[in-house]
Amino acid sequence: MPPSDPTPKPLVNEAELLARVDNDAELLRELIAIFKIEFPRHLSELREAIGRLVGRDLTLVTDPGQTAVPDSGRRTPARQAGALSQAGRAT
Repeated sequence: MPPSDPTPKPLVNEAELLARVDNDAELLRELIAIFKIEFPRHLSELREAIGRLVGRDLTLVTDPGQTAVPDSGRRTPARQAGALSQAGRAT
């Protein structure tokens, strides 16, 4: 078993994010600022909808067609949200 790496890996790959916006650092800063404002509200709405277990609410809060997170085949938060949205539509 290899020794564990004490250096934590970054949660965000800055080079990849910049590449996704054609290396436009100003645009990336603006998108991050919008995310910081909007994400807490969306997360709160999602938590409330899950708490109520009302499928219609989940559909309104999560829309897999609107996600900006690419699907890489892993069980990412975007895919999980999409699965919740589909489950909500089925109820």
